[in-house]
Formats: sequence, structure tokens, C-alpha cells
Amino acid sequence: MALLAFDTETTGLEPYHGDEMFMFSLCSVDGEANAYRLDRKAKKLERLLNSRLLKEFWTNKKSVLVSHNAKFDLAFGEQYLRTPFQGKYHCTLAMAWLLMNLHPHHQLKPLCWELGRIPTDDEAAIKGYGGYDQAPDDKMRDYAARDAFRHMFLYRLWWPDIKKDSGTLAAYKAEMDAIPAIMAMEQRGLRIDPIATKDLIFKLTRDVHRLERELHHRAGRTFNPDSPPQLRDVLFNKLKLPVLGYTDTGLPSTAKEYLQELHGKHKIIDVLMKFRSYRRAIPILEGYLDYADADDILHSDLSPTGALTGRMSSSRPNLQNVQKANVLRNPYAVPARRLFIAREGYTNYHFDYKGQELRLLVHYHKDEGYLEILERGGDAHREGVAEVFYGKEKSLIKKYRNAGKNGTFTIGYGGGAAKLSKTLLLPIEVTKERLKKYRERFPDAATFSRKKANEAKSVGYVRTELGRKIYINPEAIYTSTANALIQGTGAEIMKRAAARVYKFFKELDCGCHILLLIHDELIFEMPDMLPKRKKKEILLGVKERMEDFPMFYPPMEVDCAKSVRWDTKEEVKL
Repeated sequence: MALLAFDTETTGLEPYHGDEMFMFSLCSVDGEANAYRLDRKAKKLERLLNSRLLKEFWTNKKSVLVSHNAKFDLAFGEQYLRTPFQGKYHCTLAMAWLLMNLHPHHQLKPLCWELGRIPTDDEAAIKGYGGYDQAPDDKMRDYAARDAFRHMFLYRLWWPDIKKDSGTLAAYKAEMDAIPAIMAMEQRGLRIDPIATKDLIFKLTRDVHRLERELHHRAGRTFNPDSPPQLRDVLFNKLKLPVLGYTDTGLPSTAKEYLQELHGKHKIIDVLMKFRSYRRAIPILEGYLDYADADDILHSDLSPTGALTGRMSSSRPNLQNVQKANVLRNPYAVPARRLFIAREGYTNYHFDYKGQELRLLVHYHKDEGYLEILERGGDAHREGVAEVFYGKEKSLIKKYRNAGKNGTFTIGYGGGAAKLSKTLLLPIEVTKERLKKYRERFPDAATFSRKKANEAKSVGYVRTELGRKIYINPEAIYTSTANALIQGTGAEIMKRAAARVYKFFKELDCGCHILLLIHDELIFEMPDMLPKRKKKEILLGVKERMEDFPMFYPPMEVDCAKSVRWDTKEEVKL
């Protein structure tokens, strides 16, 4: 079995937008490292031999690859050889996040300097040449070889620690299992409607200009709404609106949470909130167009690491924060989801965990009141916070139910009366009074956060049901422990579900492709030409694999919907 550290040197960061690998390096367990060029700076025979060496390693099922960012290096290797890696692989970046998630950084070179005093002078030696592929060959080879050595150093340092804790090992294996699914999502990408996007940008730009003129009219003078000092002067000096919060420097705050509380005090607040929402959306939408390839596909960079809790993140562009319309906390959200469409000949399917965050919260705190509601099929957000804080009549209104949902997690994650008041948009005295009633009705839910924080305080971490240790910042132990536990568990469930569904599709060879994970939702596409019976078989297979987590109670359940345009999902009953 050949265990080698593997590092790539590339012309950029995006393998699905034309960037290429021009060099790779290998390092053995005993520390022997070498770099191998694949571009025209090497002679033809050398390029041929280097390519053959890479292919032999790549296609050998006994090979074991070590990388500090396995997803990145595997993607460029697969792009170059046009075939998936056949062996096993390790990712020291995943190890870093599992073993030291609170560390201020997880970058390869600083870590190796801190932990092994491996010099970092090789970085400066290749700067200033207009690209790594243009750097002097001898310096570039030294740089690449040292990176492979660093990969092996971290592997040998951390692998024993990963193996000695069964929960950490299970979490690490799940991270490795998810990498092929994440790579497949990046490669396939999401399709955007460029015409609708340009049209929405045009309308928002026009509206922003109109809203800015209206702001000037409401204020009685011209001012720059993007300037906090000028905005403060207008709101609190000229219009005499009440100051509800302050910045860290002690100035009156114009943050969104305070503007929402001022809603109804003056018409300028409504205009300002709309102006801000539209203004901030325009560059995001323009970014969609910039990142789209020739086929109008967005290949987002999906990172399985990078969050303290293990949650996956998305960048270039971020597809996990695509706005949807009609939400309480942002009444003027731009309906960006309507811009995302299915490929020709395909329908997109959305499998969404039914109240996953709430179910996990209840699983951990085991409050009898919440268990009773869920066991009889009730709506815990409506019958919990919404009903206690708003009353039975108002809780029937959808927006109050959504506010109740936000309040459930504010309480569950350790928020006090002040924060809950802002979340529910209720006066502080009313909030305090009704919070007492909530504690009487749902005692275990109300005390869950503090109990978990006290447990974490004694050991320094919280462990999820699936085994992952999440180390908690001691200074934020009472405000972050419960959140880390729930978010971390949810992240583990989603990664395991994605790995299962990806493997299922690969075995079926049915033309289905997994497209994206968004917190508790999995999106994939299915060919329209498949027979109805086959479609049903596939949908049931996905449902089974996503719900198969018997260690949780209440159990995990998923809802299914389909769409051709993301904002017009149609329920699918299974």
C-alpha cells in the first residue's frame, strides 16, 4: 500500500472554470518529497513520465493519498486525468477542524510553523512573478515539495489522535465519505436564468434610485443613506426617532434589528429598509452572472470545513443564502430564488428535513411538553413560543408562527429576555412576563441551554449524538454551547445523507445528480424521461437514506417537493 502526501499547484482556484494543475508533488512517510511539472516548462519526455507516475498512483486501489485540502487536490487531479481517484484518501484540514476547531486559523503553512517549526520562507520566494506557474522552476519545485512534506507532517501528527477516540474517528470517516458527493455537487452546479437575473438587477437598480429620492423627501434634505453618521443625524436629530441601541463605540445604532423595532414610528424607516435590502442584493445578483459558465451554470465552492460546528459553507458565489421572499425578519427580501432553474430535460427535487433543528433540540432536551406536541403531529412552533407569547388568535397568522419559530431557538440557544424581545418584536416587559409562563409550561426546554453549557464548561467541549467533539470558547460557553450542539449535529446528518444519496445515484446510474445542500435541504435533479415507476423508486430511495438515523427521537423525517424554478416548488407526496 503506497501512502503518499499529494499536493497540487494550479493556475487558479476553480477547476470548473478553466484553471488547471501545472505541477504536483508527492511525499513519502519518511519525508522524501519531490515535485513534478506537467506544463511546458518541463521537457516533453519529463511531462510524459510525470503524467504516467501520477496516473499509476491515481488508479491504484491500494494507494492512500494525504492532502491538507483533499477536495481541492482531488478535483484538480481528476480534472487532469479525467478519472476519479481509485484509492483511499485523508484530509488533514478535516483533522484540524475536528481536533482544534477553536484555533484561529487552519492554514497549512502557519500550522506547520506553529506545530513543527517548518519554515515559511518558500512562500516569499515565488511571489511577484505574475502567477505561480511563472515562478522560476527551481523555486517552484522547492515550494511544491515542501507543501507535500507539510501534508505528511500534519498527517503523522494528527492521525493517531483521530484514531484513539471512537467518536472523532466516526466523524472523520463521515467527512471523508462526503467529499465525493461535495465534489459532484460542485462539478454539476446549479443553473441560473441570465435573462431573469439581468431583468431583476435592472428593476432593483431603478427602485434604488427612486427610494433614495424618497428618503431625501422624507428627511427634508439630501443625505447619503449609506453613511452611518449622516443617517444617524437624520433619524435621531432631525426626525427625533428614539434610540433603541448603541454601537460598540457608544453611538446610536442604525442596525437592522433596531430599524425593525422602529417600524411604524415614521414612514422613512420602511423606505430605508427597502432601500438597504435592494441595494445590497444588486452586487450579489451581479456576482451570479459573473460566476456563471458558458452554459449558465454556477459551480460554487462548497467547503465541508470552515465552520466551528462542521457546517458546510458555500462561496464564489454563496448559494446557501439565496434570499426567499415573504419572511418576517426581512419583509423586503429580494426573491432571488426565482432566478434558479432546472436544466432542460430535468426537474429539480428538494428533500427538506421536516423541522430538523427543532427535532434535534427536542431530542437533546427531551421536554415532555414538546414531545407530546410532536408525537400527536402538532405544530410545536405554533403551540410553543407563538401561542405563549402572542396568544392563540394571532398565532394562526403565518408570520407570527414564523416569529415563534425564531423565538424557540432564541430560548433554546440561551438568549435572555432582551434578545427574545428583539426576536419577537415585543416590548421587554411583555416578553419577561410571558417568558415566565413559557418556563412553567416547558421547563426542560427553558433550562436546556444552561444545563448543556455547564456540562461543556467542565470538559471544554460538547459531543454530538454522532460522535463529533465541538470545543467551545470559554468566554461564550453560555451563549454558544447549545447552538453548537444542534448545528453540529445537523451538519453531520446532512453530510451523511449527501454521501448516501450520492452513492445511491451512482449505483443506480439513473442520470440523477445531487446539486446542493442548504442547511437542512438536499437538492438534486432527475431526468424527465425516466418512467413514473422508476421516479417513485428513486424518490423513496432518497427518503429512506435521508431518514435512516434511528439514534434520534423524535425521528428524522423529510418532505419532498419538485421545481423547474426554485421559488415555485410543488409538493410531492410519497
